[in-house]
Amino acid sequence: MTSYELACLLTACVSLSGCASSSASTPERTGRVVAVTASQVVKSYEPAGSNSVIVDAAPEKVLEALRSAYSDLGIEVKLYDPTHGQVGNRNFTRSYRLSGQPLSRFIGCGTTMTGEAADSYRVTMALLSQVTPENGRSRVQTSLTGAAQDIGTSDERVSCLSRGLLEAQVNELVSRRIAG
Repeated sequence: MTSYELACLLTACVSLSGCASSSASTPERTGRVVAVTASQVVKSYEPAGSNSVIVDAAPEKVLEALRSAYSDLGIEVKLYDPTHGQVGNRNFTRSYRLSGQPLSRFIGCGTTMTGEAADSYRVTMALLSQVTPENGRSRVQTSLTGAAQDIGTSDERVSCLSRGLLEAQVNELVSRRIAG
């Protein structure tokens, strides 16, 4: 099936689902996004949860805790800017696994005929944390972005969306370091 045919099929399914009868109340939207790329990677995502946490510590202490959290996860800190409250790495690449887990646990790059694309493609990511003072405490906002490329072909890269779990893990590690 070509990409065009797959896209038409998906469009038809979405259109037909809108024709179903509805009850008096309007159903909640799930925020699901479906897309098909030229390399026939099918993507279906729901938005990730919150990636922000308030930590009961000064920004300087939180920045150091973030640096340690990144190290624990096996992510080299290449950006450390205490003046602007930033910690992270704007360009690191992984294949198959991150922090001992399949990449697809943290980032969704669609699915291929063999499973999650993130688990078989080379994924280039950016993981960045921003620390801002907030009423004597610190707000930590962490974000993960990425793109994947099939290492066996010269196909274009596909965009990936965070599942929110890596950001939550960073936030948890920081909170534990501050508390402990």
